[in-house]
This record gives sequence, structure tokens and C-alpha cells, in this order.
Amino acid sequence: MRDPAGSIRRQLWQRFGRKIVLYVAMGVVSALCNVLSVVELQKALDILSSDPAGSLLAAVSRPVLLFGVFSVLCCILNYVDNIPSTQLEQGIYYFYKAKAIDKISRIDYREYLKLGTGRLVQLVENGTKAAVDNVFHFWIEIFYSLLPGLLFSLVVLGSYDLRVMLIIGAGYVVIFICTNILLKFLYKSQERILVDSEWLSSRFVRALMELSVFRLNGRFARERKEFEKKSREIISGETRVTMIHEFFFAFFYLLIILVKVLIILVGLIYQWMSVGKIVAVILLIDSIYGPIAEFNVLFVKYKLDRVAYQRYMDFMNLKDDENLYHGRALSSGVTSLTAEQAAVEFDGERVLDGADVSLETGKTYAVVGKSGAGKSTLIKTLLGLIKTDWGAVRVNGSDIHKLRLDSLYRQVAYVSQEPPVFDGTVRENLIFDQEIPEQELRRALESVGLSEKIASMEQGLDTRIGEKGVMLSGGEKQKLAIARVLLQDASVIILDEATSSLDSIAEEQVMESIRRFRGNAIVLQIAHRLRNVKDADVIYVLENGTVAEQGSFEELMEKGGVFCRLWEKQEDA
Repeated sequence: MRDPAGSIRRQLWQRFGRKIVLYVAMGVVSALCNVLSVVELQKALDILSSDPAGSLLAAVSRPVLLFGVFSVLCCILNYVDNIPSTQLEQGIYYFYKAKAIDKISRIDYREYLKLGTGRLVQLVENGTKAAVDNVFHFWIEIFYSLLPGLLFSLVVLGSYDLRVMLIIGAGYVVIFICTNILLKFLYKSQERILVDSEWLSSRFVRALMELSVFRLNGRFARERKEFEKKSREIISGETRVTMIHEFFFAFFYLLIILVKVLIILVGLIYQWMSVGKIVAVILLIDSIYGPIAEFNVLFVKYKLDRVAYQRYMDFMNLKDDENLYHGRALSSGVTSLTAEQAAVEFDGERVLDGADVSLETGKTYAVVGKSGAGKSTLIKTLLGLIKTDWGAVRVNGSDIHKLRLDSLYRQVAYVSQEPPVFDGTVRENLIFDQEIPEQELRRALESVGLSEKIASMEQGLDTRIGEKGVMLSGGEKQKLAIARVLLQDASVIILDEATSSLDSIAEEQVMESIRRFRGNAIVLQIAHRLRNVKDADVIYVLENGTVAEQGSFEELMEKGGVFCRLWEKQEDA
């Protein structure tokens, strides 16, 4: 059985183990220097209160010198340990973020669809921060400062008078009881805050993604109202958690003051200890109760963070697509791609129902149908993103479930209606980290009718086109994405409404370029406008998740069936 939590812990130790050991060692030495400086101060005070004046200077010089040395060493260590501290905190944060990216790269596509982008972003962010708090601010800090300071201080106090330990122990019992009461109040509040913050993140991302739709439909006012309502609930919950935390701190410091006063009174009245030892005890109490206070606060936060961390681990435990990296590698290009009675079910509803499709190299295919007919689902099923619940998909005659999908995807070029154009230069968007001669780049741009546009830009191929290619129109972005396809050595080309922003002349030019550049590939086009698929060798017409008709444009028009009715409806519109 997979244990991602255990695997992550092992990898974390392999990467940061040495830094953790160094950081903890510095903390141990720092805590020792701090306690030894108090011990030397105690010795100096006892000498001052008892030695004759004639020998005073000689008597106190050594403990005062050692007090200074230990204090300076403690100061230096507290400064230098910022290096491993920062490296560990930031390193652990980005380690868990990278693990989330790894998970997304292999997660089963159906599981990914259930999550939603905004909720996933917030879930990972909350989980990553919780992991840093749990690993660094809790476990590492315990061994770095809490345990060393506590143990060294207890050893010294025990050497002074064991009765002091009884008073301190009574304080521990009170703190332990308070901590458990505190957790009961906070646990449910924190879980509610996390769920609400994930909801808020999903709404925020939706507002960013759907700017034009929301603006044109006057949706932003309502979105903001719902956003503010939920944010007020989160703020109220966070305030409640903070006030309970602060009440614990206030109560705790009152307890420390009470213990200090009690030790001073009892020590002076019953003369348990010398003045120097009483001063040392007062100073060391902070070294004892400080770690205990810090531990209890960290423990409360640790328990609360476990909610966010567990949600992160639940995400890491989601089903992987085992076909991505396991199975037989595709030894050559794709020559055939078929679906045999392929069926896919989502939440009890069949979105693909017994589809039969057969694609061969060197031909152009089209998939058409009404919205919701199952076009995109069919494509994702043919590529193995979505697994069939019934039927089969075969690549070069072999079951796709027995194929290592990453070897298939090296043979696939996919362009969606919203082409993947990123913030960078035209050149960077074309080459995708490949080494391609500039002559080939210009040839591809010319083939899709984009060369004049790029030439008119101030820096040509090295012009930055902004986030999501804002410097280009919708049609120009689609042309750029298709030019990238022409430069890829792919044996399967998928165009998912990839020419929807082009006019008929530009689209014809683009399709002709694909046939000329990649004539030996399987070209599969999803199209809403039926005029765009007239030249396809075979057109598949989907209706209610199944292939209702197939054939060339002329054959389908002669049948007078589903395709013909769709054509007439579009022509009359």
C-alpha cells in the first residue's frame, strides 16, 4: 500500500538532514551557553555577598569573565543560526510545493476535475504552510531550543534545591490542563476557517478567469457581496482563535509571575538558597517555562495545522494515473488510434456511450456535435487522460491501458480553443525549450499567416507578448499555437476548437499548412462551425455520447441525417 506521507518524510530528511543536524547542534550549544552564563552570574553574586572586600576583585574576575564569554557566544550563535534557519524554513516550504506539482503531474484526470483550480490552489497553500509549521516550527524547534534549554535549566535548578522543582512541576500541571481545554475550543474553528478559505480562493480564481463574462453580465457586484460575506466569517473565526491564543499567553505569564514571587518569598523566608542562587532561579525560570509556553502554543498550532496538513495529504493520496509512467513504451510514432465501444461514466451519468472511432496516419478527421455531445470527452479518452469504464482504446493495435502514456504524449501536439500562450517572447512560445533554427521559425510563422505581424513588432521574434499573450488578438494567439505544432515532431495533432477565432480564409490556410508540414500525422479536429471540417477525410458526428454518423462531408450530406440537420441549422442562422 502506498504511503506518500512516509515517502515525503524520507525525501525531506535526505534533502535537509545535514542542515537540520547543524541547526539543532547550534541550538544545543546556544542553550548551554545561556545556562552557563546564568550559573557564572550566580557565582559572581554569591561572592559579592560573602567575600571580604580585599579579595573581592580577584574572586569575581573569573566568573564575570566567563559570564561575558558565554553571553557573547550565545549572541553570535543566535545571529549565525539565521542562515540554516532561513534555508530550512524556505526550503521545506518549496519542497512541499514541488511535491504538490509532482502530484498534479500524475494525478488521475477524473480526480483533478473534482477538485477545481481555486480550491486546489488554497488547499496546497494551506497544506504547505502547515507542513512548514509542523516540521520546522514544531519538531525542529523542539530539538533546537525547547528541549536543550529546558533540560540544562532543570539540571542546574535541581542542583540548587529539589523543592524548587515541586513548585515548577505544579505549574506544569496547570499548563497541561489549560492546553487541553484550549484545543477543544480551537480545533473546530480552525477546520471551518480552512474550508471557508478554500471556498473563497475558488471564487477569487473564478473572478480572475471569467473577467469578461462577469463584467458583461454585471456579475461582479454579486460576487463581491458573497466574497465579503464569507471573508467576514473568516475574519470573525480568525479573531476568535487569536483571542483564545492571547488569553492563554496572558494567563501563562501571570502564572510565571506567581511562581517567581512564590520562589522568592519561600527562598528568603526559609533561606533555602543564597541570593545569587535565587537570582539564578528567577532567570532560569524563564528558560524553563519559556520553552514550556512555547511548546504548548506550538503544540496547539501543530494540532490545528494537522487539519490543513491532512487535507494536503488527502490530496497527495488521491489516485494516480498509473499508466503515465508504467507499461510498455511506444517504440515509434502513432500509426493508428481507435476506440471500440468506448464508454465513460461520471457520477452515474454516461458522457460517452459505446463510441467507435478509427484514426489512421496521414488522414484528417473531425468530431462534431452539439454542446454536451461528448466531443472533448472522446478526445481525452482517445489520449488516455480519461479511462474507459467499458470498451477499449487502442494505439497501434495495443490496449492503451498497457501503454506508458508519457511515451504516447511525446507523439501528441494538442491545441485548445484557449491556446497555451505564456508570458515570454514569440521565440520562447514557439520553441518550447527546443533548439530550432530561426529560419524554421520564420517558415512556420509564414505558413500560418503570422510572419508580417511578428515582423512589424519592435523586437521581432524576441518581442514579449505579455501574460496569456495579451499583445496578440485571439486569432493571432491561435496561429502562434498552431505554428508551434508545425515545429513539433508529433504523429498525432489534436485541434480542439483551435481555429475558432479565425475567419474561413485564415482557417483554410492554417489547415493547408498542417497538411503540408505534418502530412504523415493523424490530424483530429473538434469543430463547432461545420464549414471548417468540409475537407476532413472522415467526420464523426456525436450525439448523446455516441457516434451517430460517420463519413466524408458529401456522404453525410447525402444521408440527410444528424449532420445534415446541424448543417442546415447553421446555414439558416
